[in-house]
Amino acid sequence: MPSKRFLLSLLMIVGVSAQDLVNPHRTCSENGFCNRFRDWARLPIDKRGIYYVPDGKLPAVRTGVFKVPVKSSRITKVDEPILEAEARKSTFDLGDSTMLQLDHDTVVLALIVDGRVVQTLNEKQMFEVESTRKNYGDICPFGIQQSPDLYLDPACTPEAHPGTWAEEYRGLTDYKPHGPSSVALDITFHGRVPALYGLPEKGTRSLKLKIDGDDDHKLYRFFNLGYAAYSVDSGTSALYGTIPTLTALQVFNESEPPVRTSMLWVNPSDTYIALDRNSEDNSIHSWFLSESGVIDLFLFPQRSSISAMRSYHNVLGYAPLPPYFSLGFHRSHYSYESQQDILDIVKNYTDLHIPVDVFWLDIEHTNGKQ
Repeated sequence: MPSKRFLLSLLMIVGVSAQDLVNPHRTCSENGFCNRFRDWARLPIDKRGIYYVPDGKLPAVRTGVFKVPVKSSRITKVDEPILEAEARKSTFDLGDSTMLQLDHDTVVLALIVDGRVVQTLNEKQMFEVESTRKNYGDICPFGIQQSPDLYLDPACTPEAHPGTWAEEYRGLTDYKPHGPSSVALDITFHGRVPALYGLPEKGTRSLKLKIDGDDDHKLYRFFNLGYAAYSVDSGTSALYGTIPTLTALQVFNESEPPVRTSMLWVNPSDTYIALDRNSEDNSIHSWFLSESGVIDLFLFPQRSSISAMRSYHNVLGYAPLPPYFSLGFHRSHYSYESQQDILDIVKNYTDLHIPVDVFWLDIEHTNGKQ
């Protein structure tokens, strides 16, 4: 499979505002890779697994979805898997009563703590890796366009999947020289889950996440941008920062303290996240979909909040102490247009005997807002 690449495009548009260019409310239906994935994910599971070409010999799968090895640095030493002849599962003992179990038939990976399954990956069969390709060689593989199923590789049904190589949004064209390259995976938090936290930064008054399904305006979106005048209760829309992590409060026995487990999806590209609740057992199902990159996932099986946060920061690093000047008075405003503007404001503060430590400038004073 060709390696994925991140494409960083600097667009200089005259007459189009920054908010139009990076609209935080761009829905899944308006984004080709997300719309394509959601159409596929809503098919019955037996329609989005392995497809067979007419001659019955060559198996093909949805747009480059092959068995993908997951590599990791040796943060945890894992002994040899416990394998049996004709075994359909592999079990990895991670120590501290924690195990990983891979089901070979369904490709479902279960995280087990104290004998209980706390998280599963790919339980809903939404694991996806779209393979990049060359435009001039984008032909339907193995002749699978003869299949009666309309949802296969976008090369086989281009009329049903526009935006593979370029798509237009609000008068702008987003070119994709390597074609479709999205990655996706579903993660289920088991037990009764009274609360789910994470997915900052968002404009919301509540720390608890809304669990509303995968409709357009219920999906959480990550797309780093500076968005002026955002709504305090914009909730799921993209905002300044991206921290794609979830922490679940999980109850397996009402007489025992709840378990807390977390996960981290490491992918900085345009990303949508769906959260849904199982009405039968109150578990939480989620899926993460990114426009490009690779699947790089961390699971945190720690039982308490303190141990989970410690492990999280051991992976990502600890926040430094704030610099001394940051403890003072700050002023930030969008419309500073010249050095004289700042000097005038500084003089006003001085005349009023108000100390100011920091002035934050936005982009109005720069050449062409660059």
